[in-house]
Amino acid sequence: MLAELRIGNFAIIESLEVSFHKGLNILTGETGAGKSIIVDAVELLLGGRADTDVVRAGSNEAIIEGMFSLGPHAEALRPLKDKGIETSDDLILKRSIPISGKGRAYINGSLVTLSLLSEIGDSLVDIHGQHEHQTLLRQETHLDILDQAGNLEALRAEVGERAQTFLNTVRELGLLNEREKQRAQMEELLKFQSEEIASAHLKDGEEEELRSERQILLNAEKLHSLAQQGHEALYAREGSVSEVLSSVLKSLEELKKIDPSCSPLHENLSSSLVQAEEVGLSLRDYAGKISFDSRKLEAIESRLELLSRLKKKYGGTAGEVRKFHDRVRKELKDMETNTERIAECERLLKESGEAYLSSAKKLSGKRRDAARQLMKSVEEELATLGMKKTVFKIDLSTLPIPGPGMEVQGLPVEQKGIDRAEFLISPNVGEEPKPLTRIASGGELSRIMLALKTVFKGIPIMIFDEVDSGIGGATAEVVGRKLKEVSASHQVLCVTHLPQIAVYADAHFKVTKDVIGKRTLAGIKKLTEEERVGEISRMLAGMKITGKTREHAKEMLNGARG
Repeated sequence: MLAELRIGNFAIIESLEVSFHKGLNILTGETGAGKSIIVDAVELLLGGRADTDVVRAGSNEAIIEGMFSLGPHAEALRPLKDKGIETSDDLILKRSIPISGKGRAYINGSLVTLSLLSEIGDSLVDIHGQHEHQTLLRQETHLDILDQAGNLEALRAEVGERAQTFLNTVRELGLLNEREKQRAQMEELLKFQSEEIASAHLKDGEEEELRSERQILLNAEKLHSLAQQGHEALYAREGSVSEVLSSVLKSLEELKKIDPSCSPLHENLSSSLVQAEEVGLSLRDYAGKISFDSRKLEAIESRLELLSRLKKKYGGTAGEVRKFHDRVRKELKDMETNTERIAECERLLKESGEAYLSSAKKLSGKRRDAARQLMKSVEEELATLGMKKTVFKIDLSTLPIPGPGMEVQGLPVEQKGIDRAEFLISPNVGEEPKPLTRIASGGELSRIMLALKTVFKGIPIMIFDEVDSGIGGATAEVVGRKLKEVSASHQVLCVTHLPQIAVYADAHFKVTKDVIGKRTLAGIKKLTEEERVGEISRMLAGMKITGKTREHAKEMLNGARG
């Protein structure tokens, strides 16, 4: 059960703490006092979507905390154990919603994802608010309610997985067949591209080498002249550098004989002479190799043009062209296996279709069993809620086929299976059952929803926000008794405006709204027996409470206890 709830800086609530009880907890108060705000806070605590608008004006952050005593429902914590989060019989949830930035969720002090918080919340608490009336009126939700009532979620998940496998195979087969149609034209293009790149025999660094060689050929005459001039100046002509150095070297030989300290000068000059002669001879050899070969230059220009063309078509560099070539060869290889994959997909399509159909038919059969039981149970509950002789019918039919390839043996392939469900009702004897949208009043919808909630036994905590919508008088008393009955096996929190329901409370809380200074503050208080008489009187008579009104309130409270 929800044992304690703390709310801080949420909407008009500055700070609120409340301890709830087992059984039926009733929340009453003036319209606009903040009763539904408390329910909204619990919904956010359990993983509902948050908006920064809920943060109290002037505050930086809204914080909601709740402590749950699980007892026999500790199995709901299995997802936490699987994630290594420490658990016990008490569970503490916390949600922070800052005015700026991302909110945080905690379970037993550990930071968790909102999806995990929501998963735990869904297994602990079922909240019924006014919006669920509209949910009940939407036909697409009826199948979900039926599957929940029949405990068919696991089988439905299996159907969904098998449907997805089948539909994925349908899509892949469609792509493969489309590729097969385009194969001849595409294959011809890919082969041309592959052969064009392969025949070029691309090499790393080739383009740089070709550009360098072309530069030499274009400047052959100048290179030959410069090399020849260097050879003659250093070695060949009269008065060359070598000749001058040789003459000086002879003088240094005489010099070192007289003064040995000049030997290093002789050695250095001797080395320079050797280097000058070597460079001169090398320039001669280089000049001898230089020649202008127009055919070779033409071949280089042609090769560079080919490389440029390939880069423009297939990539900015030779490396990218080779990568493109690898992709083309892979596509050609894939085309070779396309026919094999088509055959494989056709086999998988048959197998996945049969697997889906088997599960979908099994689910459909169990839905029919669940529908019969749910119709019977809801009619019995409605009878106790003042709707005797009401016929509640679940119309199950086969979904229409969505399109080519999306059916198996004439039945549709959908995540939810092959069925469509619609809830029908006939509140009056002799009338044909009709859709809820066409016949059910607000009060009838409230009772139908309460009947459905009563049938679902798995979730330990039920919260009803204004379940009394559209009802009053004797019907309200019947609803109160039903809530009391449900609270024997569930903890129930109920927001109500009707005294006929409030008198059945095991714990009665009054929500108030006061203006203190220039701020509106909401608060909550558990009522004593005497205070309950006063609150029931207010709910009966409004602001003008008489002795008779109080006597009537006491009588109603005593009647509820009896």
